[in-house]
Amino acid sequence: MVQRIWVEKSWPAGVPKKLVYRLGEKPLHEYLRANAAEMPDRVAYIYYGREITWRQLDRYSDNIAGFLLSKGVQKGDRVALFMQNCPQYIIAHYALQKIGAIVGPASPMFKEWELEYEVNDMGAKAIFASDDLYPVVKKILDKTDLELVVLTNYADFAPGEPSIPVPAELTQEKKRFPGTYDLMDLLNSRQPEVPRIEVDLWEDVALMVYTSGSTGRPKGAMLTYGKRPF
Repeated sequence: MVQRIWVEKSWPAGVPKKLVYRLGEKPLHEYLRANAAEMPDRVAYIYYGREITWRQLDRYSDNIAGFLLSKGVQKGDRVALFMQNCPQYIIAHYALQKIGAIVGPASPMFKEWELEYEVNDMGAKAIFASDDLYPVVKKILDKTDLELVVLTNYADFAPGEPSIPVPAELTQEKKRFPGTYDLMDLLNSRQPEVPRIEVDLWEDVALMVYTSGSTGRPKGAMLTYGKRPF
């Protein structure tokens, strides 16, 4: 009962204490698929005025999921995401979950040694990164088991006329590097169809998030697709 004091005394009035799932206990990417089917043209995300619908998000993530499968990325493989908050991050995240791969967020502020440590510790097979961070990725490639590098430019999803002021990253020229794949090229090309991958909500790992490392080296916390009730 001691562990529940914060629930009994501090829980906001009017907020249910029991989780109720609209479609039942399913992985988040299955809710994406359901939203794409039920309300395809409703806006899912807005990025500096650029609207992305549920149908688009589902199709984009399917394209990346199909590409990853064609390159040998399978259920249980770890993939690092090395970029700031942007639609490309969300697309890659959903794509990885759709094939049962494990998402490994890597801070875009990482120095070379920090990225090298995390990529090796999680055993990442592939990495998605912004093109401005590729110089950091390039320096660690021969020190890791990375087989696949997908790059993106933040401006790829920026609207022609942003509704609000945008950061400098959205105005940088797109860069391409030999031996890498461009995410927008993948989204605009036909990719293999994605089969339904069965996942165990409570046993299969969906996300590997690293601690700050304030009391030692960062450690990866393995989070499953499901959420246990408090």
